[in-house]
Amino acid sequence: MQDTVQSPRVTPKASEETSDTELTALFDIGSASVGVSLVDIPKEADSPPYLRFCARIPFTFHEDLNFERFESAMLKAFKEAAALLVKEGVQKRGIGSIFSGMTLDHIVCVFASSWTVVHTSTLSAEYKKPTEITPARIGQLLSQARTHFKTSSEVTDSEKLSSERYLLEESILQVKLNEYVTHTPYGKTASKVEVGLYLSMIARGVFEKIEHILEQTFNPRDIVTHSFLLASFSVMRDLFPTEEDFILMDVGGEITDLAVIRDGMLMDTISFPHGKNFVVRNIMKKTGAHHAQAESLITAHTEISPDVTHAPKAHEGLAEAEDLWLSSFRDTLTTLSQSSALPKTIFLTADKVIDTWFLNIIRRDEFSKFTIVKQPFTVVPINRKQLTPYCHLASEKAFDSFLATEALFFHKTVLG
Repeated sequence: MQDTVQSPRVTPKASEETSDTELTALFDIGSASVGVSLVDIPKEADSPPYLRFCARIPFTFHEDLNFERFESAMLKAFKEAAALLVKEGVQKRGIGSIFSGMTLDHIVCVFASSWTVVHTSTLSAEYKKPTEITPARIGQLLSQARTHFKTSSEVTDSEKLSSERYLLEESILQVKLNEYVTHTPYGKTASKVEVGLYLSMIARGVFEKIEHILEQTFNPRDIVTHSFLLASFSVMRDLFPTEEDFILMDVGGEITDLAVIRDGMLMDTISFPHGKNFVVRNIMKKTGAHHAQAESLITAHTEISPDVTHAPKAHEGLAEAEDLWLSSFRDTLTTLSQSSALPKTIFLTADKVIDTWFLNIIRRDEFSKFTIVKQPFTVVPINRKQLTPYCHLASEKAFDSFLATEALFFHKTVLG
């Protein structure tokens, strides 16, 4: 991290021995907004994270979008989110008087797929005789995966990554010794070791611009970076431990992501460029409504209480968006199911403005042909019901499923 000569308004503290929580600034960098939260992360496993403050800053909405405009909108929203965290998240919550010398233990940035390229792989090593498994042996496999990822076509051909790249994270998802999964491989002996690995990258230029904003506001000692896919995978695996095979689906502002998990391992990921704003733009085009009105029309339509003025055109716009989104969804399911049929369960994370609309589409009988049991998908929305038993909120009105998921994930990483 580069040094800064600016005077910080917020200075991360050295952890206090008497504190049983670690104060964390959490940023969710999505494809249509930046979410921000101030979170107390407990040092004990049986204590839930406490989200003191949550907010979401939307990107400036554009009817036509290119990557330069997209990046600019994100950085503007990120800067506003950081300023809002200082003003609302801290100064109005009883610690403003000590904020000048204070108080953050961590700054965490979690990136949606719009900004990242991810890679999963399983590497293995076989030995002529049983051999002790050490961190060094596992590290050799991780190094091989890292080298392969950096030179792979998914990185070198990606429009999201410039020539300069930043390794966002690397994580061991699963270890097998002699074909059996183990959570404690070190010190054991085996003739064969298999390691499931996850790596993600972001354009260095994008990261450095975010880093600069954080330096101006917080002067951080360190910035923790993750991808939302890894956070979602880890949390869903913990919340639903009996589900070994499932699909993660994240409907963002501009993109829909799907990831297939088989036998507890993240196997395949794929995206298509139709998210919530694709539907919103279609409503705007058909009705002449502005952005906020279009979102209201979607909500009204799903609640079966349509606005009389725009109802026919809104219905037409939704029908057209539905046809186009369904076409991309079918193509994606066809690609994912080429090697074998898909799991029946989908865990869906989506903006609350439109989650019901997507739920109704995905549950249709027509998709039975893609599932392993030849039945419609069972779709579990990841919402307040699923997450609030495991994290506490200062305000129920400010619930945000993305930020709550990320707070649970970071709590897990702090505990090690």
